[in-house]
Amino acid sequence: MRKIIMTITSVAVLFSPWVNAKYVSVDLFAAAGESDNALKTTTNPISEKQNRYTASIQGDWDAQWVGANVQYTAYQETFADNSQEDANYLQGDSGLKFGNTNHLFNLDLRHSRRTLLKEVSDTPLTTNQEEREIFSVVPSIRMDIGASDELIALGDFSRTRYLESELQDSDRNTYGLDYLHNFSAVSRFNLGFKQAVAEFIYFPETDYTLNTATLVYSVSLRKLSYSLGVGSDQTKPELGKEHTSPRYEANLGYKTGANQIGMYINQAITDTSFGQGMQLGISDVPGVDAATNQSGIIERRTSGADWTSKALCARCNFSLGITHSRDQYVNSNLESTQRGATLSIGYNFSTRARLLLNHVLSDQEPVGGLQDEYRQTYSRASFRYQLFKSVSLELFHEKEKRSSDAQVQDYQENFTGLSLGYHYE
Repeated sequence: MRKIIMTITSVAVLFSPWVNAKYVSVDLFAAAGESDNALKTTTNPISEKQNRYTASIQGDWDAQWVGANVQYTAYQETFADNSQEDANYLQGDSGLKFGNTNHLFNLDLRHSRRTLLKEVSDTPLTTNQEEREIFSVVPSIRMDIGASDELIALGDFSRTRYLESELQDSDRNTYGLDYLHNFSAVSRFNLGFKQAVAEFIYFPETDYTLNTATLVYSVSLRKLSYSLGVGSDQTKPELGKEHTSPRYEANLGYKTGANQIGMYINQAITDTSFGQGMQLGISDVPGVDAATNQSGIIERRTSGADWTSKALCARCNFSLGITHSRDQYVNSNLESTQRGATLSIGYNFSTRARLLLNHVLSDQEPVGGLQDEYRQTYSRASFRYQLFKSVSLELFHEKEKRSSDAQVQDYQENFTGLSLGYHYE
């Protein structure tokens, strides 16, 4: 974490004479509370005082030929009675881009870090959490071949590293060619061909080559945007049979003054190391990007929808989201399914006082039915009061519950606490 912060700082200092910050914000929170089931168990639950500290930074910088973005949150958790190991971890993304759409040559440098569960079927204690980093170097060459046409040649050299269980470490080198045609100022299609060579550092027998062809049509209007894509994925593993499967995607976004709606569905090939790559969302609750630590190729189907609204009342906002993911392991009969839903409701009593309710529901069907299927819920209610312009005080209550078909590793935990926050922008 220190290396990452030093790198970001060095970049900001290096470009500060001519890079203008569009937006920068810093948030600091210190929370103290008590858990009534620190070990997340149904037998002999113990109460324990716990502290949580977070520090977040978000920023966008832009200039004529260089741009940068940063979004990181550092966490620290301490346990008064040592029920779990004290934890320090970092989540977020950053990018540094040289060039723009008017330049022949562009270079993107990207970094992503996520906290994941080591074993999806185990209790989510700090000992079952894993940090994964992905570093990517993406050079590209753009060429105009007409008033409405572009040709883009690119490379994507990504390195996936797991900070503890390094057996999933992998390298992925991608080479691609895209042809873009603009029908108008708001519509275009993209014909793309890519080849990715994935190499597992410790399991070279699971290495594979992925050849992809896609055709995507997209429209971006003032309120409505959508894209439709079809194609094919072909995998050539080091060992095992070649596999060809359809590739598709559909995305829809609609915005009005008070409502925002989004929907998506897609299918593509990935693997247990790379997972969703840098697309996995950030959450305070550790997630999972592959339902097993067994190295292999995955045919992944995902879909979801979300709705955000400020139209329900003058002082409140509302958001709802649902997701579904199904993984079929290529060259084996293993599969897993994940379903999720999120609900958030906020109400402003005044410009200083705000009530926020969050609820997260997930349903996990681990690999091949060999592990126990379970459902997990996380609820949080908080009341925040703005003491000063940048300082706030928050009283919150969290409830976490897990239930499974076999009633294995079921638990319920309540956590109540108070936090002090500082916001700068």
